[in-house]
Amino acid sequence: MEVSQPVIAALEAGRDNPTVGQLAAVAEALQVGLDVEFPLLPATPRIGQVLPLTLAVNVKASCELGSPRSPHRHLAYVTYIMYTCPMRAPLTVSTFRKEMSPRLNSVLHDHLPLPLQRGRGELALLVGAPEVKVLLGTHHFNPEVSAGGEGGFSIWLAELEIYGQGSDYDAAKQDLLDEVRDYVGEYLSDSTYVRAPNRARHLPYIVRAYIADREGDLAEVIFPAPDSQPIPEAEPQLAA
Repeated sequence: MEVSQPVIAALEAGRDNPTVGQLAAVAEALQVGLDVEFPLLPATPRIGQVLPLTLAVNVKASCELGSPRSPHRHLAYVTYIMYTCPMRAPLTVSTFRKEMSPRLNSVLHDHLPLPLQRGRGELALLVGAPEVKVLLGTHHFNPEVSAGGEGGFSIWLAELEIYGQGSDYDAAKQDLLDEVRDYVGEYLSDSTYVRAPNRARHLPYIVRAYIADREGDLAEVIFPAPDSQPIPEAEPQLAA
């Protein structure tokens, strides 16, 4: 690392994140001391608990490095954030039962996914609804509206491979929403759906529709822009 005024200015402003070895090179070039401080943690963390540990590194410069108004300057603190557990260990089911309330608070209020493990190989992940919506943010519904041959309307929802019908657009829309609710209920009640080759791809849309319905937003999620939804004109009925 080149020791120059821009480098020092970047360190002072916290724009660079050098290693301790690079800081030692800076200190040697400046012929100043290097102090490394490890503050004590307030408590011993449990396995799986994440605690921030701040490492403060001070390069103390006793020579004039800049403005004559401050002939003796200290380089600003360079702070590193380290963690006691870089990969969160899964919680056993028995421990989750004992600590259910605080663990659920961590998921629902702190928005931290909670890995759970039963036995040696069964792994689950408890995630809050807001985080699920983030994960499924790219899964959008695209209803296709068409006019029926007898003056009615039909709406095809390719993501779930179901459709609704009605005498007008509003009736067809409501029929589709009812069909979505029925299908979501069936899907989440029967484990064969998620394992079926022609149904497995529906899972992310099933989960998104379920959360939207629980939050009262199913119509807005299925029909994200109702005002811009093209409504084709119904074909006129022919007189007998």
